[in-house]
Amino acid sequence: MTQIIQRHRLHVDNLDKVERPLVQVQADEDSICATLTKELEKKTRELSCIHGKGLEELSLEELIRLERQIERGQSRLRRAKGERLRKEIVALKGKELQYMKENEKLKEKKNGMSTERVSLLRFIQTASSESEIHVPSSAMTPLPLSPPQYDTSLRLGLPVHTGS
Repeated sequence: MTQIIQRHRLHVDNLDKVERPLVQVQADEDSICATLTKELEKKTRELSCIHGKGLEELSLEELIRLERQIERGQSRLRRAKGERLRKEIVALKGKELQYMKENEKLKEKKNGMSTERVSLLRFIQTASSESEIHVPSSAMTPLPLSPPQYDTSLRLGLPVHTGS
């Protein structure tokens, strides 16, 4: 029986020890909450001043401090904007260079096709003069830039002649 009473007393003593730190923790939390609430109110007031609200309540020193704060913010904003514009300009110049190279390649390809046509026409002229073959004047005209459309169908049997 005495053991039970001792355990009961020990339990009650432990409860008192546990409750004391809880009270201390609660007081600390209340203190932190009050500090954070004051800080939030101050920051809210500063933000509304930055937006131009409640300026009448500020003293001259506070107005000067606010003006300097806004000027520092504007200079940071201008630096960030300038840096982004520089990056965009560099990227666009890179694209311009890439497109210029691609354009040159296309011009060279086009010129290569023109020289092939000239070579083909010279070959035809040479072959016709050597073999005395009559080449129609339509073969001597420059080839069109777009690929010609050919009839690629296959017809079986002899051609059908009508008339004469």
